[in-house]
Amino acid sequence: MNKGDLKYIIGGLTFNVCLLAATFLTGWWLFDSWQIPVFVVFTFWISRMCGLKPLHYKKWQLCGVAAYTLWIILVAIAQMSLGISLILALTCGIILSNPKTTQNISLWKPKGVPSKYQEQKEFVKFNPDNSELLAFENKLKESKDNRDYLVYKCLFRDNLTWQETADLLDIETTRLTPFADKVAFGLLLTITELNNKEKAGKN
Repeated sequence: MNKGDLKYIIGGLTFNVCLLAATFLTGWWLFDSWQIPVFVVFTFWISRMCGLKPLHYKKWQLCGVAAYTLWIILVAIAQMSLGISLILALTCGIILSNPKTTQNISLWKPKGVPSKYQEQKEFVKFNPDNSELLAFENKLKESKDNRDYLVYKCLFRDNLTWQETADLLDIETTRLTPFADKVAFGLLLTITELNNKEKAGKN
């Protein structure tokens, strides 16, 4: 386990503990009950984890606000009917565990919208044998963390989707961003260097 994995695990645990504590304390403060938040949250989590792939916002702040708001609403509904609240928790958990049902909402880039890495992807697509690009690929291959190269190959070389890349590499979609940004920045530097050389040659 490298430092990046350990940092991710510790960060994830801290985030979940704080989110659960906030939900339970709010439920106890508003409704004088901690048992109901436990039932609701546990039901929601079980439905997300059973045989499906949980979805997350790319930013942890959005994920926290969305989860906290949803849980408090479900806890409030439970004050009127625990049964209805648990059914809604199951339904929400299933919906937020299926990429096909959310591909066109704010968690993911809508279809037809250009990727923020569009320039880099087009460069790789139309210049696959460029010497500078091949040199960049070799640097990625020699990197201590081979996930840099694997993410590059999937997202930029093979032009796979974000979800396909995450599934193939067995990495949560939220964890792809640092690797993709790092590769995209390296590609941008390569493109800029090539453009500068072309300008210098013309002069």
